[in-house]
Amino acid sequence: MKLKNIDFRKYKILKIAITADLHLMTKSRNPERYRGFENVLEAMLEKQIDHLVLAGDTFDASGRNYAEFEEICQRGKYKNIQINILPGNHDVDLNTKSMSSSNVEIITKPVIRNLDEHTLPILFLPYHKHSTMGGFIAEKKSDLPAGKWILLSHGDWIEGLHEPNPFEPGVYMPLTRSDLETYRPALTVLGHIHKPYNAENVYYTGSPCGLDIRETGRRRFLIVDLETASVESVPVASDFIYFNETFIVLPVADEREFLQQKIENRIQGWQLSVEEKTKARLQIRLMGFTSDKNELQKTVKNCFKDFQFYKEGKPDLSQVSLADNENLTEIIQRVSAKIQHLSPDLKYFPDVEAIYMHALQTIYGGKVARTD
Repeated sequence: MKLKNIDFRKYKILKIAITADLHLMTKSRNPERYRGFENVLEAMLEKQIDHLVLAGDTFDASGRNYAEFEEICQRGKYKNIQINILPGNHDVDLNTKSMSSSNVEIITKPVIRNLDEHTLPILFLPYHKHSTMGGFIAEKKSDLPAGKWILLSHGDWIEGLHEPNPFEPGVYMPLTRSDLETYRPALTVLGHIHKPYNAENVYYTGSPCGLDIRETGRRRFLIVDLETASVESVPVASDFIYFNETFIVLPVADEREFLQQKIENRIQGWQLSVEEKTKARLQIRLMGFTSDKNELQKTVKNCFKDFQFYKEGKPDLSQVSLADNENLTEIIQRVSAKIQHLSPDLKYFPDVEAIYMHALQTIYGGKVARTD
């Protein structure tokens, strides 16, 4: 029986993977960053995705080794993955002469592409110093159908993200709300901010491997459906999962149990699997007042006995003072009892940790360091 001449391509959902901010140096110096990249490629193979976009800062400004990167790209199981690299502010000098791998393309100028006849056009916008995304989009606006195109770039979404990149103060090739309202991309995916973030159809994929203890929590990359502009977040099996936590210590009657419960609740909130617990690296800081600093140290050590600390460190108790004023201790105990019975509407009240901190600062005359 002869099959009818059916165009099966129109039924194909074309998807691409997107990650950013690998900040690769050398394998000997930061092997976990290369493994983060390989973990993304492995996940792509499992999901049968054959196109990857690296949205800036693939390489770190302080040390680039293209040969080690290309060796991975050229491996047999990865050689059919097409990789598009957008230079970021750390690797802005990347150009078409930088690499020779046939499956790697470095995009140095703004360009609009349809990766398939049935998909939305993509504006690939590499980082350019002292420029804005809106300025480049304006130059291409006649070829961008409102509400039916995708922006991939590297820079700051300045009106949506309130937690800036801690590594780089200042503003880098900004994108504004006005730009989005004027040119109406269906989806925007950016590199530059290392923390995963998404709101209002603007996504930061985040780095696939935390660079240090400041980059906390699980890592991910994104898969984008180019027909619908829908986004899937895919976890990366990174070598380490960093947690940088602060706990308030109070000299209450049940001080040990009070702190243990707070720590247990925090750990439960991480929702770590057994395997992920072995990957966790912690930095723990305690602040406030205690009735017994030696017992406090034992309590904290016991609570985190199943975890490893970042760079073989230990809990920081340097900002915990001994509560040697009985009158102030009695006051904080009474205040603590009242706070524990509060059920604040978090829409109008700060969280309980913030309430405790303000109480300590008021009672002890501002001698307690702030957590923010």
